[in-house]
Amino acid sequence: MLFHDNTVTCVVVNGHFLRVRFFWYIFLIKLVVYSTF
Repeated sequence: MLFHDNTVTCVVVNGHFLRVRFFWYIFLIKLVVYSTF
């Protein structure tokens, strides 16, 4: 049970980090587009 809880926590944390990284990539791309145009 403890191993299962740790696995779920890892999946949730990894998903959160991936989402934050995804938003950062979109933000940086918008910044580059706005600065070039």
